[in-house]
Amino acid sequence: MIEPFATQSVRNLQKVRGLIDAVLRMAQEGRYCMDLIQQCNAAIGTLQQVNNALLESHLHTCGKKLASRNAEERQEFIQEILRACMVSQRKK
Repeated sequence: MIEPFATQSVRNLQKVRGLIDAVLRMAQEGRYCMDLIQQCNAAIGTLQQVNNALLESHLHTCGKKLASRNAEERQEFIQEILRACMVSQRKK
């Protein structure tokens, strides 16, 4: 992963860890469900930001290398990106 994506992603992942710890503590304390849901949604949103940064970094690094590659390798790269996007967009 390249800058500036790496620094921001690490910061966001630390934030997610804090949010998850908070949700766990709140659940153990028997806190109000909607408060837990709000914290879970914050963690999910931040993880989505990390996922987007990873994808953008990948496109800037590995995607650039494709200009000199053959059509089959470019197609494989496109399929790899599409699979990652489809997985991240799945509704549970």
